[in-house]
Amino acid sequence: MRRRVLAGEALRLGRFLVQLVPQDPELHSLVALMEFQASRFAARIRSDGTPVLLAEQGWTLWGRGQIERGHAALARADALARGRGSYGLQAVIAESLQCRKGGGYGLRIASS
Repeated sequence: MRRRVLAGEALRLGRFLVQLVPQDPELHSLVALMEFQASRFAARIRSDGTPVLLAEQGWTLWGRGQIERGHAALARADALARGRGSYGLQAVIAESLQCRKGGGYGLRIASS
């Protein structure tokens, strides 16, 4: 629960920074990465507190709204930059893992 609260605060701060510096593609990429990672919180831990591996996670528990916000943030980052920085690459990897597991968007690592 503590991680969820911390991640929520990090997302809030990231979204605030994007408003302050909207032309920074790495900020958009960082927000995308945080959205993708936070979207799986409900599926990551069993009721007894033990972790659930990605391959075993129920993708129906993933937060679709956060995944969509992650896609939108990554698209904004791609529109601002030629190529991806560190956060952009990490965000695309997180996105592709979710797409592979939950179906949908396909791999975008080489795009842009």
